[in-house]
Amino acid sequence: MTLNKRIYNIKAFLYATFSRLKFNLGGQLGANEIFAILDSFSIKGWRNLYSNVPDIKKINLAYLVILLSQMMSDLVNHSSPNNFIRGWANIVMAIIVTNFLTKLLWNNSTAILYYLIGSIVTVAFFGPELDDFVLEQMGFFKFTLVPVLNSVLMLVSWYLLKKSPHHKINLIFLFLAYSLFNFTFDSRSTGLVFIMISFFIYRRDILRNLSLKNSIPYVIVILVVFQGLYSFYITEVLAGNIGGEHSKKQLVRTSNPYNPINLLLSGRSEVYVATVAIADKPIFGHGSWAIDPGGKYTLLAYKMHGEEEKFDTRIQSMEGQLIIPSHSVLMGVWMTSGLLGFIAMMYIVILFYKRGFFLLKSIAIQNSPFFPLIIFYLTSSAWTFLFSPLPHIKQTLPIIIAFIIVIYRKLEISNSRELQRKRYHAKSQVTFVE
Repeated sequence: MTLNKRIYNIKAFLYATFSRLKFNLGGQLGANEIFAILDSFSIKGWRNLYSNVPDIKKINLAYLVILLSQMMSDLVNHSSPNNFIRGWANIVMAIIVTNFLTKLLWNNSTAILYYLIGSIVTVAFFGPELDDFVLEQMGFFKFTLVPVLNSVLMLVSWYLLKKSPHHKINLIFLFLAYSLFNFTFDSRSTGLVFIMISFFIYRRDILRNLSLKNSIPYVIVILVVFQGLYSFYITEVLAGNIGGEHSKKQLVRTSNPYNPINLLLSGRSEVYVATVAIADKPIFGHGSWAIDPGGKYTLLAYKMHGEEEKFDTRIQSMEGQLIIPSHSVLMGVWMTSGLLGFIAMMYIVILFYKRGFFLLKSIAIQNSPFFPLIIFYLTSSAWTFLFSPLPHIKQTLPIIIAFIIVIYRKLEISNSRELQRKRYHAKSQVTFVE
């Protein structure tokens, strides 16, 4: 390993390790974000990055459109300086951090492994993110143990597949066991993610020729199997055999818990509340840190949780300065910055998944030790875009977006070189260069 690659490994490790060390500078700024800012002053570096990874330029332009839309929304809504500065800073930091990580991974893709190690260290030293902890009220398991185990399993999968592709079956059993473990202890989304990873590792041949037309039979089978397993899960939770108090309370307050949509509305009521807020101001949104005067939307969220009695205490403790609940990156962008911001965010999402699905269909990627990590990022990011708070655009999404677009670009270059070799030389097998 060259000295430069070691430096990028160290940078990735330090960035992840200090991601939860926060400083209050009017708004919260992470030590890792300061690190990224200090590395972002070179205009030549940005130009080189745009040349090496063209997708990052497209993503930056989309973020700038979101920023412009946010500014217009704040002007229309007369947002306070404190709120609009924090709102604008959130978007600017998303650009800086995503660029920093893209540059890092472009120079050394395996630095992602050191990022994963750093993400384990930061949870051990700094614990769960406070905002997520308060919003979810799930405690130790979901926000301390699960993130650590996710990173550990991704590191183990890379090591085993790097050592021998025959470890594929061992990984499938390991991931399925981990899925059951998550379902048993209230982390349903993680359980679903690892079931999907197991399925695609086992039937990766399906991905190579997958299209909208031939995917319909698979979708039907998956939905039928999912509903059967979901109904069994609900029965076991209500009987008290698996799951914790959090899951049981959710099911009890749901009118028909056997309908997964009802459970989703109960568990992510803030997303529904955000859509109601969007309907009230669909064009310009409600501005940065969308204020909820009188608590109209907050009360709706409490009602959906069956906890109306907590509303008065909440509004008194916050002295009437409530924020509209929004547990979704996509809906959060629309709610705070308006329709134009939402369209720009959808552009990022579509570009991201277009690159991701291209990777999944590649034989070179399917034979790469990065394959489980790519599936993990593509599936978990769907949950993040739909059901995680807006600050995730500068917290968890940058590393995911950077990794996918960098691996896509490197595969694109490999394919282009291979095509040139086939034109002028004998045929040879496509290889993926990490």
